[in-house]
Amino acid sequence: MNIAQTRANPVRDFSANAVTTGGKLAGIGEPIVGFEFSPYWDNRGGTEARSFRGWFNLKVFDIGPLPRKISSKDCPILGTPDPLPDERIIVSGRLMVLLAKFLSFSDAQTEMGNTASKFVLMWGHAEWNDIYFPETPNHSDDWCVSVVPNNLESQKFSYISLIDKSR
Repeated sequence: MNIAQTRANPVRDFSANAVTTGGKLAGIGEPIVGFEFSPYWDNRGGTEARSFRGWFNLKVFDIGPLPRKISSKDCPILGTPDPLPDERIIVSGRLMVLLAKFLSFSDAQTEMGNTASKFVLMWGHAEWNDIYFPETPNHSDDWCVSVVPNNLESQKFSYISLIDKSR
């Protein structure tokens, strides 16, 4: 076996949870005031990812004149936070979830359908190294996705990758 077959392999995905007044998770039938979005990494590799750090942002933008196609040119530059987030370890087979960011229900509604007046982007960065192969270069994941609401009541969103520079 070689390093590529056994090293840490964090794979990014996203979660969206409906929230009600006070930022509590919305139960069935409760009014939804917005959504909490979090990127997460699932370590599908055979070893731990060490020194994992990640950060992201989420923002609503005016779409401007129609017709308009969202592209990588719309992705903002992500600054490095000061201070940097604490380093973590992602054990093989486990998840690392970043703290959620809020999107209001009304902003999500304005992004739906052919009459959309706004669009939502989520973009971020993560970096890590492999705990058993410290001599290998650090790995990173720079990404930007368009967050597209499909069905707000059932919390269905698509995440269209505009930039995906991983590894």
